[in-house]
Amino acid sequence: MDTDKANRKSDRREFIKDFKSQSRAIKVNFEDCDIDHHEYEKEIILRKDTRYQERIIVRYSECKIKYVVLENDLPILYESPTLYMELINLRYKLYQQKETTIYIDEREEERFIFEDGKSYELDEKANPFYYFDIEFLGESVLERPKAE
Repeated sequence: MDTDKANRKSDRREFIKDFKSQSRAIKVNFEDCDIDHHEYEKEIILRKDTRYQERIIVRYSECKIKYVVLENDLPILYESPTLYMELINLRYKLYQQKETTIYIDEREEERFIFEDGKSYELDEKANPFYYFDIEFLGESVLERPKAE
């Protein structure tokens, strides 16, 4: 199982490296970006015993970095994947980094991507297939934290 997960991560890294080399790059200053932020709590039962139930409240924080650019007089929204980190920590990391790059696929103009990560044919609601480079944050912020 761990080997399979490591292989998928390695394949993903190779795909991204290849994608970056063949895509159009847009430099993005984080001062020009917006952050969409949501926090919520969830109660989790740790121990299900008829006499005693141990419950905890888990607090989740989800952020997305959003960047809008005009292309051919149309606004195009680019957004990062969901980031599971506190807003103040994300702001600090973005302040340190200053800028990043968005890589846009120009090889296949008909290939588009939605939030669920799947490619579809051209649709007026779709954005071009792109990669919002936030690798400086690390992979841990891309996975929803688990209750411990």
